[in-house]
Amino acid sequence: MPSLWKRLTGAPPPAPVVVERMSLVEVPVLTETKKRVARGETGAAVVFGFTQAIADVSRAYGIAFPPELTPLEFIRWAMGPQTPLAQQREIYERAYAIYEPVRYWGAAGNGPEFIEALTSIYAAPEMARLYAALQAATPPTPTGGA
Repeated sequence: MPSLWKRLTGAPPPAPVVVERMSLVEVPVLTETKKRVARGETGAAVVFGFTQAIADVSRAYGIAFPPELTPLEFIRWAMGPQTPLAQQREIYERAYAIYEPVRYWGAAGNGPEFIEALTSIYAAPEMARLYAALQAATPPTPTGGA
């Protein structure tokens, strides 16, 4: 049976067009956060990862972080119901719920849960593009023996 396209148009389907290519490499922020958790530096990992994620969301979406806002206020302001980031608000609030007791009260933090939230944050195409461009600009490292 011919394809739906051929039945409707009588022509073969057009070739797919590649709009954008992105290589799947781990975001350096995730790599560093995982390393710190593995070394037992969970508190430092959480503070580093969250701080970097907020800076990166500002860069990725062109949103200036007003200095008078706390990180939680920034999340609620930048990711309000009428903003393009509204769907991501829950993920950032989850990360903040881990960050807050670590940053302000010296709690240990939950490394695996934080890494899961951070991975979700950087899964957004706009966030991944920040580092995909960096990876594309970096020349490949030669591998193999001499």
